[in-house]
Amino acid sequence: GSTTSVAVLYSHHPDIVIWCTAANQAWKATELETWTALPPRLRKHGLLVATHTDLLPSAAARATVRERLQHDAGPYFSGIVMIGKPRRTSLVSASTASDEWQSDAKAELFKTLAAHLSGIAEFRLARARRMVARLTSRALDQL
Repeated sequence: GSTTSVAVLYSHHPDIVIWCTAANQAWKATELETWTALPPRLRKHGLLVATHTDLLPSAAARATVRERLQHDAGPYFSGIVMIGKPRRTSLVSASTASDEWQSDAKAELFKTLAAHLSGIAEFRLARARRMVARLTSRALDQL
């Protein structure tokens, strides 16, 4: 089933796992089933990215989807990011709008990724320090 096809694609030791869902049909029961079938070590640093938020009809609809994702999917992820092309409110060329979208979407996604990866790096550093302290203590005890 779908769980098998997703499970074969993951690395055994990822720093972060990104799950993308289309905002206009976000977080279905099959996604929950597939995500929760992955090993906890993979889900621990999961990031849910809701794409195509520009297809939602209004800011209120986007807020509703964000709230639903926080409620329904939030417990399974360490973060949720919503991205989509901005609505054109003025006569702007398609290439300019596309450039702005790419810049905004990249900035939000990279900011979130950087925060998650920084947290992971801090955790690993603290764990390494504890390990070195234990090894040092054991070595000194044998002197």
